[in-house]
Amino acid sequence: MGKTLEKFLKDKEFKNSEFIGAIIINLILLYVINNILSWKLSFILASFKYVIPILNIVIVTSIILNFLYLVYKKKWFWSLSQAALNLINYIMLSTVYRIFPFHFKNIYIYYMFRGLLIVAMLVTLTAIFGHSLKFILKNIYTTKK
Repeated sequence: MGKTLEKFLKDKEFKNSEFIGAIIINLILLYVINNILSWKLSFILASFKYVIPILNIVIVTSIILNFLYLVYKKKWFWSLSQAALNLINYIMLSTVYRIFPFHFKNIYIYYMFRGLLIVAMLVTLTAIFGHSLKFILKNIYTTKK
């Protein structure tokens, strides 16, 4: 196996503190997402209620996966679960883009935010491809050994 492929297939070392931190941040996000409409923020439209379910799915999935990462540290599981999580993230981003539950008075901010959602969708598609490819190549490489 070439050095470039080895470098691509190498995962960073797992640190439990990162998973615990991610769980805490996601729990905070879960609270914010489910209560933000009651805060009556001027730039959050009532249509935000339509994106709450997919946001909750993404956050709860992330929490569950981070708990699993604490106890199950297999590299193949990391790649496969990251591809799946990024697929769910893409669905969430495209839902937010379609519904766009925000109101910005400044047209430049409006288009900048929509543009950032498009960039995020493209990056997420790239991540799905990368993690899927990594999962496949790891399985091919480990079965050849």
